[in-house]
Amino acid sequence: MSQNEATTWLSQTATTAPMTFKFGIMSSLTYPDPRPAILVGDRALNLSILAKWGGFSQLKVIQPHLIVFDQSDLTAYAGLPSEVRAEVRQYLRDMLVKNGPYAAALQDKLLVRAAVIFPVSDVVLHPPFRAGWLDATIL
Repeated sequence: MSQNEATTWLSQTATTAPMTFKFGIMSSLTYPDPRPAILVGDRALNLSILAKWGGFSQLKVIQPHLIVFDQSDLTAYAGLPSEVRAEVRQYLRDMLVKNGPYAAALQDKLLVRAAVIFPVSDVVLHPPFRAGWLDATIL
């Protein structure tokens, strides 16, 4: 089974869909400041709150860069080296795959899950980048 065919422990409207996710910016009533998030099925996961709860503690490469998850757009995250972004994506996949290698970082932590995971219908999506020109080498 490829990593995109793996199933996630998150509830999803389309449970047969492959486990894929998209990066974006979200806010909610609980956390009104726009922050980086990922969208998985019908759920949004606030990466800023995940970082504050220690959800990235097992990923050493992101530790010096955790501030990127406290930004109101993805510009700082996109500016990280591609190797770091690739490791973050893989870590998030491994965290969200049912019984995956990093699933313990979130799967069984009900309090943390309640703080970081939102139904998409309960969040506001924001533009992922500030208006203006971007260096094409960072995308």
